[in-house]
Amino acid sequence: MDNDSTTVARVKATVDSDIEKRPDKNHTRKSFTSTLYELSRTHKELKNNKLRNHIEKCVMYCIIQNRDRPEELKNGLMTIAPHLFGKILFILFFQ
Repeated sequence: MDNDSTTVARVKATVDSDIEKRPDKNHTRKSFTSTLYELSRTHKELKNNKLRNHIEKCVMYCIIQNRDRPEELKNGLMTIAPHLFGKILFILFFQ
């Protein structure tokens, strides 16, 4: 089952209304990579393929390592920007 809302709705209606949709890592990666590519149109720094690949690697590693642990996932994702761009840029843009 992929990230198709229709499929999830049918399963909820016919099998179990408490079922929860969880995207797999391939769909998550594809969606994230597509978003990065779209952002590269307006942010010249992201035009660099090596940088986009490194960001993808860092984010996917964090997601996989912190599956089922939302607070750790949030903390891990918040550390990626300082890791990639330095703490000063992180403070300027996110504080």
